[in-house]
Amino acid sequence: MAKKASTRRVTSRAPAAPIVNAALPASTGSYRTLPTYQAWSSKQLEGMAKSRDRVQISRFLQEEIPVVGYCITALPKEAIGKGIGLKSISANPEFRAAATALYKAWATSRAVDLRKEGTLFELQSRWLSAILGDGEAFVQKVADNTPLTADWTLADKSRRRLQLQTLLRDQLTNNGLTTLDAKTGRWIDGLQYNALDQLLTLRVITDDTTLGSNPKTLPVPAANVFHLKENIRFNQYHGIPFVFRSNKDLLDVLDLKAIRKHAAKIRSALLGATTTRDGKVPNAMQAAHAAEKTGTPATDTGKRFMEIADGAVMIPLADGETMNFFQGGEAIPFKQILEELTNPFVFGLGYPVEWIFSMGSLGGTAFRGVIEKVRRAHENLRALLYPFLQWTWEWVIADAMMPGGALAQFATVADWNEIDFVTDPDPSVDLGRDHRADMERLRANAGTMEDYVESRTGGSGLSVRHARIDEKLDDVRYAIARATGIKPEFVKIPASIATLLAIDPIQLQAMSGLAATLTPDTIAADLAAND
Repeated sequence: MAKKASTRRVTSRAPAAPIVNAALPASTGSYRTLPTYQAWSSKQLEGMAKSRDRVQISRFLQEEIPVVGYCITALPKEAIGKGIGLKSISANPEFRAAATALYKAWATSRAVDLRKEGTLFELQSRWLSAILGDGEAFVQKVADNTPLTADWTLADKSRRRLQLQTLLRDQLTNNGLTTLDAKTGRWIDGLQYNALDQLLTLRVITDDTTLGSNPKTLPVPAANVFHLKENIRFNQYHGIPFVFRSNKDLLDVLDLKAIRKHAAKIRSALLGATTTRDGKVPNAMQAAHAAEKTGTPATDTGKRFMEIADGAVMIPLADGETMNFFQGGEAIPFKQILEELTNPFVFGLGYPVEWIFSMGSLGGTAFRGVIEKVRRAHENLRALLYPFLQWTWEWVIADAMMPGGALAQFATVADWNEIDFVTDPDPSVDLGRDHRADMERLRANAGTMEDYVESRTGGSGLSVRHARIDEKLDDVRYAIARATGIKPEFVKIPASIATLLAIDPIQLQAMSGLAATLTPDTIAADLAAND
């Protein structure tokens, strides 16, 4: 039996107009920050991810959502610390010391940056933030090879012959290319690739002054540029901002905040009510008395209300009339909803969500597990910069090994580009236990004091070892000078005493045979000879 057709009148509801946020550039189109009836589809988000607008959206979310801003800017600083140091691990000890010292001298100057905004170590966290926030960054070598610069010394931190220039995603464009030219030339949003998907050229905006609707651009060869990004897929052209890994959840955070604020405003608008015997407006409030009118021409609806300063509403009530104020409760706490929506973004960074939201609620065992995950996440972030830092090492050291360079005498060293990275210690809840474990490794000859110093301070372990011995020798020299009246600069330290001072106390315990030969009589004989 066929169903009877419904005779109920169907009314169509006009879709709500999307809300355009003034904080976003006009090029991003519609972007919702208040509740609308339009669903935000993944296809729309994917479309934005393929355009330059994704950078603007990512930066907007960093400003609007504090958790996102913290993850993009603060986590790289926590992972980088004072900066990732580089040291040579060449088998040639002379080259190892000279190359490590030269690279550090070059890196510890703000002149390394073309804009002089930071040293190599200060720029590292900013590069990492660009990878997370914009999806990528481009660092170009800039070298001044004029004869004058060959005499510049690295002790002068106001200038560098070899510099780095950082370019960001929104400085690249396809504007000015026809669709056919972009397709046949394999231009992908400002990057040109060859048939083997190797980066050839960057199309960089050089001036906001436009010719028609296109900005001025400059082709930059990719041979001198390092493309900083996380490679998720093979043949990936542009990097992807980390905020897009959470799909539309971060956009829902904006909606949720807007809904909650809107509900709070509605509840706060009804502040109270007046009570009169007959329900009429009090005489003292007649000036604020208003009647609702609708229609054309406007007619009185009979509804009355009181509107006073700051938007507060006062409704007159007769004797015996009461009003119950609406107290809206939340089935799920607001904080929990926000965490659920931001969790996918934090997961995309590789960090445990407890590190961001609930560290205070963790017990000892759980806290140790979170710390271990944080260590790995820190290392994963730093690893995004390791290939780039290797690239800078090979550029600087190879330049110094050329004829006339500071390292020219080491031109035959084969393993000149073998390096290791020195980082700050990661978070730990067992610093004392970690220190004891390090001491045990030293006693077992499973490591060197130089490695220990570098891992703890990021400085040169060799310099620290030598400074430690110099300090002890200076103490002994001063003591002998005070006892003999000889000026300290003329005091000669006996070889036996110098030997004892040079040996680390931990290692000296394992060398009991050598220590036994340095008897008081031997030391006394050395002192007498010195006198």
